[in-house]
Amino acid sequence: GNSLAIARELHDRLEGSNIDPIAKHSDEGAVSTDADALVIVCPLYFFGLPALVADFVQRLKPERESHIYAVITRGSSPGWALMQMRRILAERGLDFSGGFYVTMGTNYIPRYRMSTDERVLRLFHRAQRRIEKIAVFLKEGRRKKSHDIPLFRSLTRIAYRRWMRGIHEKDRYFLADEKCTSCGICVRICPVKNIQLAHGKPCWGGNCQQCFACLHFCPVSAIQYGNRTVNKRRYHHPSITVEDMMIQRKFD
Repeated sequence: GNSLAIARELHDRLEGSNIDPIAKHSDEGAVSTDADALVIVCPLYFFGLPALVADFVQRLKPERESHIYAVITRGSSPGWALMQMRRILAERGLDFSGGFYVTMGTNYIPRYRMSTDERVLRLFHRAQRRIEKIAVFLKEGRRKKSHDIPLFRSLTRIAYRRWMRGIHEKDRYFLADEKCTSCGICVRICPVKNIQLAHGKPCWGGNCQQCFACLHFCPVSAIQYGNRTVNKRRYHHPSITVEDMMIQRKFD
């Protein structure tokens, strides 16, 4: 929910803007827009763009000359996501007007322990100041150059591509333990409708985006990712609810 929370913060500061969930365009062909400016807000996934977002950018088809920006929430290292965004847009003959990173609490629970409440609060305060500056930049329609460090870009790109191999099938590690109450929240919030209940337990369908919303929003912490998440605290942005996540889902 970090990216949705940031998108809302920007929406509140940018008059006339609207929020359009990327997942709702996942089954379309070309994604057309007549907006003067498009701000893509998304999380950083292992140094790069989420597969769903990269696919969306590859299908963008602005109907007029538009500013295209990116605001990427991250846990720590920036990776090469902004350079990746610029490259994808350039391949489509589109110009990238610039991008920003906003540091938030990480939610990649298989690898990291979630931040304490105190650290999350500090990050939120810093993010607020960052968003204020980004909003002013966007209002003025300015351009921002992304600095390219070739060695760092190469190393993070290699790591990202290795991690992305077979990403959709990595949901085979998910399971619901004995605490599961068959409430179905995981089914209702999966952005790509990859989860169904079978005999009262969630089953994943091989199209996982690795967002971990199902795990973090489970009200009884019943969903695990192998044995790497047992007894670990969960995290989602405190202002984002299950109902908010349901709105992000793709159309039937």
